[in-house]
Order: sequence, then C-alpha cells, then structure tokens
Amino acid sequence: MAQLKSSVVEAFQKLGLEPSASQADATKAYKKLALLNHPDRNRGDPTATERFQEIGEAWSTCSDHYERPYMSYEMEPGDGRRHRNFKSGAKTFHEDDEVPLDKDEAGAFFRWMFENVFKNTYSRSKGRQYRSQRAGAFGDGVHRYSGANAAMQAREQKAYRQRVEEFEREIAAEQAELDRIAREEALARSRFAAAHDHAFQLASDGRSAELRKLVEEYALDVNKPRSQKEDNSTKMMSKFPTMLHRAAQSGDTATVVYLLEKGSKADAVDAAFLTPFHTAILQGNISVTRHFLSLYRTTKSTDPKYQSYRDGCHPNKAAKDKAGTTPLQLAIRSGNLEMVELFLKEATVHDAERCWKMIDNDQRQGPMGRTLRTKNGFVPPTEEIQMSKKALRKMKQAQEEARLNEEKLKQLAEEEENRLKNLARKEKAAKEKEAREAETIRVRKEAEEAQRFQAEREAAARHEAEMVAWRAAEEQHRLEAERTEKLRQQEAEWQAKLKQEQAERAAKQRQEQFEQIAEQKRQEAEHQAKIKQQQALAKQQADVERAQALAAAKAAESARQAALQQAEAKRLKARDQQAQKQAELLEWDRRRRAAANDLQVEIKRQAEAAALEQQAARQAEARRVSEEAEKVQQLQAKRDAAARQMVEMAARRVAEEQRELEAEQEATLKEHAEQLARLKQSQAEGMAKLRQREALAKQKAVAELAMAAAAAEAAESAWRQAEVERLRARDYQAQKQAELLEWDRRRRVRSNDRQAEASKHQREQEEAVMRSQGAEAHHQQDVINISQQDPVQDAAEIHQEIMRKRAEQSARDKARNQQLKEERAQGKVYTPSTSRHCFQRYFAEGSRICGTNITQHAHRNTPTKSETFKNQTREV
Repeated sequence: MAQLKSSVVEAFQKLGLEPSASQADATKAYKKLALLNHPDRNRGDPTATERFQEIGEAWSTCSDHYERPYMSYEMEPGDGRRHRNFKSGAKTFHEDDEVPLDKDEAGAFFRWMFENVFKNTYSRSKGRQYRSQRAGAFGDGVHRYSGANAAMQAREQKAYRQRVEEFEREIAAEQAELDRIAREEALARSRFAAAHDHAFQLASDGRSAELRKLVEEYALDVNKPRSQKEDNSTKMMSKFPTMLHRAAQSGDTATVVYLLEKGSKADAVDAAFLTPFHTAILQGNISVTRHFLSLYRTTKSTDPKYQSYRDGCHPNKAAKDKAGTTPLQLAIRSGNLEMVELFLKEATVHDAERCWKMIDNDQRQGPMGRTLRTKNGFVPPTEEIQMSKKALRKMKQAQEEARLNEEKLKQLAEEEENRLKNLARKEKAAKEKEAREAETIRVRKEAEEAQRFQAEREAAARHEAEMVAWRAAEEQHRLEAERTEKLRQQEAEWQAKLKQEQAERAAKQRQEQFEQIAEQKRQEAEHQAKIKQQQALAKQQADVERAQALAAAKAAESARQAALQQAEAKRLKARDQQAQKQAELLEWDRRRRAAANDLQVEIKRQAEAAALEQQAARQAEARRVSEEAEKVQQLQAKRDAAARQMVEMAARRVAEEQRELEAEQEATLKEHAEQLARLKQSQAEGMAKLRQREALAKQKAVAELAMAAAAAEAAESAWRQAEVERLRARDYQAQKQAELLEWDRRRRVRSNDRQAEASKHQREQEEAVMRSQGAEAHHQQDVINISQQDPVQDAAEIHQEIMRKRAEQSARDKARNQQLKEERAQGKVYTPSTSRHCFQRYFAEGSRICGTNITQHAHRNTPTKSETFKNQTREV
C-alpha cells in the first residue's frame, strides 16, 4: 500500500493533526496556531517570525495535499509517474513547481497567505501566482495597487480584521468551554473519590442500605482500592483491601451479598495475602464465613464465578502468604471456638498438629485443646507416649487413611484446576481467533481501498505509461539483440575451449600411462627382493618381543602387590576420618535444633506485638479518614460558591459582547446598502458596453470556431496516425518478446540435456570409483591376511596371488576401455568435470593393478604399496 511522504506527515504533525483530518479541521488548526504565533502579537519574541513561517509552510503542504492528494504519496517501483519531468507541447511539468523566495519575501508571503485564509480566498494557484510575481516574473504584480480600488482595499482590510476578531472570540469561547469542562471533570472526580472513600466506610460499618444507594448513584467499582494513591501504587500488583474485605471484617452478611452481586471478586487478596473469606475467619464472623462456604459448595463448576469462589473460599486451601496459613489456623487465631469446629472436620491431621503447636498449655487444657482432640486421627504429641501398641497402631492407621484421603482430595483439586485452565485456554484461543478474523477483515478492507486508489493512479498515468513503455520497448529490443549476439559468441568460445581442454587431457593421460608401466616394473623387482629380507627381520623381532613381554609381566605383578598394600592403608585411614566427621555432624545438628526452638519463640512474641501495633494503626487511620472527609466537604462548598460567581460574571460579559456585536452588524448593513446602490448604477452602464462587446465577440467567435474545427480535424488525424503507430510498435514488441522467449526456452532445454547427461556420467563414474575402492580394500585385506600367516611361507605363493589379482583387474580395464571407445564412437560429449572423473578413475584402477598409487608415487610424499607391505610384515 502506498505511503504518505514524510514531509506531508510532518506538516500535519506540526499543526497537531493526523493526516486523516478533514480540510475544515486543518484550516481551523492553522488559523489558531498562526494567530497565536503571529509576529504582530508577539513583538517581544524574536522566534515568533520563525514559528509563524514554519506553521505557514506546514499549512501550504497540507492545502496542496487536499488539492492534489495523489501527489502526497511515495512512488512505488513500477509506477509510471516516477518520470515526473516530461514535455507536453511547449510546457515542462515538474512535481515541485514552487518558486523559491528569500527570507523577507517569505515573511511577506506567509503574511499574505494568513490574510487570504481568513478572507476564505486562498488557493494553491493564487499562492503560486504570488510567488512568481514576487520573484520578478511579472513586475510588481498584485501588490501594485492604484487609487481607483483604494476603497475596496480598505473594505477588505476591515472585513479581514473583523474575521480575525471573530475568530479570536471563537477561540476564547472554546477555551472557556474547555476550562469549564475541565473544572466540572475535576469536581466530578473529587466527588467520586469522596463517594468511593465513604463507600469503604459504609462497608466497614456494615450499613448495606446506604452502601447500595451510594454505589448505584455514583456507579462505583467495588473492586478498586480505597484511595487514588493506592490505585497508582497497585497498578503493577493486585494486593489491596477491597470493599468486600471491609464488609467481611464488619460481619454484615447483607453487605457481603450485595457486593458479590455487584461483581466483587471473592479471590482478591490484601497486603497480607488474605481473601475476604480469610478476613471473615480471622475476625470470627460466623455468618459471613458460612455464606462464603455455601457459595463455594453450591456453585456449579460451569458457572464463571466458580473459579473465583474456589480460589477465595476453599475451606482447606492455604493463603498465598509465605507461611501458607490455612483457614483452621486463622480460626485458631480468631479465638472463636465455633469457627474452629466449622473447619476442623475438613482440615488435615497435619494442619491440626500445626494448630496444636500454635496454642499454649492453658488453651490445650481448655475448650480449644479439647476441640482439636476430636479430630479423627489426631493425637497430641504429649499423649502419644502413653498410648498402648494397639492404640498406636490404630492411630497410625487412621493417620495413614487421613493422609491418603488428603492426597486424593489434592489430586481431585489439581484435576479440577487443570480442567478450568484448559477451558480458559480454549476461550482465550477463541477470542484470539476472533481478533485475528477481525484483523483480517480490516486488512482486506485496507487492501481494497489501496487497490481502488491504485486503480485511480493508474488511470491518471496510463497515457504517460504507454509512451514510456513504447520507448522502453525500443530500448529493450536493441538490448536483447546485443545480448543474443553476445551469448552466441560466448557459446562458441566455450565449445572451442572445451575441445582444447579434452585434447590436452588425453595427451597427458597417455604420457602418464607410459610412466606408470615403467614404474610398475621397477617396483616389482624391488618388491621381490624386500619380501625375503622382511621375513628374516620379522623372525628376529618376534624373538626379541617375546623376551620383553616376559620381563614386563614380572614387573607388573610386583607393582600390583605394592599398589594393593597402599590401597588397604588408605582405606583404614579414610574410615577413621569418616567416624570423626560423623561425630562432629551430630554435635552440629543438636546445636541447630536448640537455636531453631529459641528462634520460634522469639518469632511468636514479635508477631503478637505486631498485631497489637497494626490494630492501633487501623484505629488511627479511621480517625484520620473521617477528619479528611469533613475537610473535603468544606472545601467543596467553597468551590461551589466560587463557581457560581464565575458563571454570573461570564454571563454579564457575554451580554455586553452581544450588544456590541449587534451595533457592529447594523453599521455593516448600512454600508452594504450604499455599496449595492452604487453597484446597480455601474451595472446599468456596464450592460450597454457589454452588448457592444457581445456583437464583436460573436463575429470573432465565428472565425475562431472555423479555425478550431480545422485544428480539431488535423489533431484527430494526427492522433489516429499516432494510435496506429503505437499499435504497430506494440505488436512488434510482442513478436520480438515471443521470439526471445522461444530462443531462451530452447537454450535452457539444451542446457538441461547437457546437465542430465553429465549427471548420468558422473553417477556412473562414482559407482565405478566405489567398486574400485571396494576391490582395493579387499586386496589390502588379502595382503594383510597373507602377511599375518607364518613368516616362513613360500614367497612364490604370495607372488602368484598378486599376479592373479592383476590379471583380473587387467581384464576389467580392457572391458572398460572398450566401453569408452564405443561411447566416443556414438558421439557423446563429456563435460570437463566428467573427463576429470574418468581420468582419476582410470589412474585409480591402474594403481590397484600395480599395487600403489600413481599420484602418491609421482610426488613421493607417501609410502608405496611395497613399503606398506614391508611395515605390516615387520609388525607381524
């Protein structure tokens, strides 16, 4: 999709608008900014003129965008209008036809543009004319006025000043309206904040009727924090007390029911990671706690609120604090025996044991301790020693059953949580799919709009594109002819070079064959002489190595006995060290347990002190909030009185301005009536002159009409001739392009055939190389097997086996040479890579015949086959 030029986007941004803004909004924005930054209104500011000119330049760009929108977009590759400089008749068109002005002339131009915009007479053509006149194209231009139109100029200036004053009053009225709206919004926000704070107080007091009325009147959000300061500090985390926390703390069930109906979250946590359900337990509010439990137990899993009740009102789920406080522990802290009995049945034995440790000895002997003893499977730690073996066995069995039940419940809870997570994931996927579909529809609409705009641009540039295409076709035809000739020459040079390389490789191959045969005979004689020498050396070396092996075995046995003695000594020393470390570890564990017990007692004492301080802080905070509410009400009364005074003063100013405006309108009407009378008189005089001019114009028009008809006929015939030439050029271009495509297709077919043939021969050569490598490996294995036999084996048998192998390879080579001759007779062409593979394979097979590698022998960098055989025989 075409994009706007960066200069256009920057111009709109300078006016404080988006490129999609309407022309009326852009005009109003320019008037406002230009008026505020006009040099006459900012005489003491040296930068006002620069700002005024920048705003004028931005408005000139925006007005050009509204008059010629197609010129505001970046040119895309392939767009015919990228050739913006072309001649049509006697004119030359340029994309940027603005005449440059110096600093003083630019200042005068933007002042003139400012006046004409307020007169509603400015246009892009007038601006271009003004620039040309000021640049000297037409003398002094429109600014050289005569005395005859001095009165009209004065009237225009007066009208201009009146429009400027009207616009200033309009801006002042808009600003006053914006200030009024801002004051009303600030007042509404303060009232809303006070109402929200009062709602928290009503929830804390348990006054449900007043809370219901206040929430309905101000449409309060029951899940927001109490103050704006808490709201700003909790945007990145959701730990703050809500109205539901305060209602649960007060113990009013009706308030809790109403807040839950208004959408309050049951799983919201405060700074202590406690939900409203936990707060009700901690405060000992039985009725509220039972209501939360009934919501959790009666709500179906398909209900959207089930997850909230499950996370916030579970009777056995611990809080999210670091200690993992359970509902039973909160009930113990509340000191309410009925609350403890409510959660004891569903609590685990482990939780009961933790609660037993929380209470002191007096509570253990009182009703709280007797209630905890009623938990099935729970036995106080002090009574466990006095129980019999049978009682202990029953207690352990009960504890095991309780543990299994607890694990089963935990597993069921995890399965339910996973199911809810999967359901939420599916809903999220569905929403994302809908969002993608909406995005696809939006993109499709934008694409359709871009296509429509592109079609309009193409229609506007079609004639130019056809002319450019015709010239490009001529140039392409010439280039294609040159390219074809060049390719033909390159093909011929490549064929000649290929034949020369093949001839050179064949000569080199024959020379290397002769050298290979001579080298083979010399190596055969050396090989026979060295075999006998190697056999004698191998026997001597075997005797020496046997003696060395016996001596090494005796030394290894003595070293092993010494190592065993050292290992036994180290093992005894390590056992003593381990016993010493174990004793130290037991002493450290005893000290750690004593320190942990002391620390637990200190933590309990600090927690009780912190609870007392927190209760005192809450009471002080409640007193402070009530005092601040009274101050806010007094301040609100003062602000209302001041607002009423300001409204009365504004009404008086508006009435005075209305009277002044009516007087000015009456004077203007009188002046317009006088101008109308003078205009009628001048119109009567002009009508007589007009009749005379019409008679002369008719005669002149008849003559011009005849000339225009002749010119039209000539232009029509020229256009027809040009159209015929264009069609012929297009047909010629299509024919040449088809010929070029056909030639290119044939060339690619020939190239593909040559590549396929080369690939085929390359595969054959690779298979032959693999076969030769397999035969070479087999030959080497045979040589190794022969060398591993008895060193005194007859050398005649080795020589006979080698000669048999060479005879078989010679037969294979003859068959391969015969096949190559047949292929050359058939006229098959080999590429340089194929010839190179044939050359390498031929010498590899020749190497296998003579038992060495020709390339290695030629460079004398690696051992020959005979030397390899000598080394292997020596190792045996």
